Amino acid sequence: MLLGKFKKKACIDIIGDTNIGSVRSNNQDYFYTPKPGDKITLAIVADGMGGYKGGDVASELCVNTIVRFINRKYSKKTDIEELLYESVNIANIAVYDRASESEYLRGMGTTLIMAAFVGRTVYVLNVGDSRAYHISADYKAKQITDDHTLVQEYINLGKITKEEAKTHNYRHVITRAIGTEKRVMVDMFKLEIKPGEHILLCSDGMYEYIEIRMIEKIMEAASDRKSAIKTLMDMSNQAGGSDNITVVIATNKESE
Repeated sequence: MLLGKFKKKACIDIIGDTNIGSVRSNNQDYFYTPKPGDKITLAIVADGMGGYKGGDVASELCVNTIVRFINRKYSKKTDIEELLYESVNIANIAVYDRASESEYLRGMGTTLIMAAFVGRTVYVLNVGDSRAYHISADYKAKQITDDHTLVQEYINLGKITKEEAKTHNYRHVITRAIGTEKRVMVDMFKLEIKPGEHILLCSDGMYEYIEIRMIEKIMEAASDRKSAIKTLMDMSNQAGGSDNITVVIATNKESE
């Protein structure tokens, strides 16, 4: 049968939201979901650093630089992995240069977590401690990324346990960021998103309070993804809300 020769294309639907939290007076998180005319389907979360000295500037500049670069450079002949790496490096330079031009912005930077969808293939890139999770159709979640933090290095070396890391004095010290140095190291992960599966991106303002098993329960119990995001944010605020909270969920709505 002729129809059997054609593969269905993934239908990636992405929504997100951000919340100032219960303590901060400004929101330094910035997120991106697809816009008309985008060359690639992108989901991005950036968590700015620098206190009142430009964290919001860094996160917005980082994200918008990546999106503009990809839309300008992408073609069907493009090496997608090379393009994504280059986009992050260009964003790093943009933030670093902006910080160098202003005494007020000096020292600013941002974390980055982004997912680029090409068919069913997902390319996840991260710098810093914002995270990506893969959530299966039956709501089993797995963390995709590794946190670039001092406590994660301690865990890897066997100096502390994951439980000890939750309350460690250095748990918020990150070891990589966009814009704080002239060059940046980027991690990339490549995976498949099957029909009914999700990729969840978030800043640390969410996962500091909501562990992975609770994410599973919330996603399964929610009537839709909008209500899931609201519950994740509400619970983060109720637990302390010490930081800005951003959540983006991408879902493959393709039928089997």
